[in-house]
Amino acid sequence: MVAFWITCIVGHQILINQIERLDNQFKNLIVVRKIIAAAPSKEDIMLLQFSKSEERVFLAMNGGTGEVAAQLLPYPGGKIIASRLLPGASIGLHRHETSTDINFVLSGTGTALCDRVEEPLTPGCCHICPKGSSHSLTNTGSQDLVLLTVVAEG
Repeated sequence: MVAFWITCIVGHQILINQIERLDNQFKNLIVVRKIIAAAPSKEDIMLLQFSKSEERVFLAMNGGTGEVAAQLLPYPGGKIIASRLLPGASIGLHRHETSTDINFVLSGTGTALCDRVEEPLTPGCCHICPKGSSHSLTNTGSQDLVLLTVVAEG
C-alpha cells in the first residue's frame, strides 16, 4: 500500500497511464470472453465464417501499443483469429502457458519477438510461438500487418 501512495505522489501521470492500460486490458478480456461464450455449434465447426463474425478493436493489447482489429472464432481445441495490427501497433509480450500460437502473415511487415529472439514478419511467413513461450508482435510497416492465427490449446 505504501508503494501505491509513493507512486501516486511521485508519478501521478504514470499511475493514470497504468490505470488506462489496465482498463483497456480489462475491456479486451471482457470482449474475448463474450466471443468465446458465443462458440459455434457442432454444425458450424467444419466451416468457420469470418463474414459472420464482428471485427473488434483492442487497444494496447497485452500491454502493447495502438489498435489491433480482430475477428475471433472459437473451435474445439482453440480459436482462429483474423487480425490487423495498424501501422505502429504492437501486441505486448505475453506468455502462452496452455496454447501454441501459429501466426501466418497475409500482408504487411513487422517483427516477432519470441523467447528473446527477434524474427522479421513478411507476407507468406509463419511465426510459431510454442506452448510455454513468450512473444510479442509489432507492425513496423506503413500498412496494416494482417495475420491469420491458429491458437491450439493443449
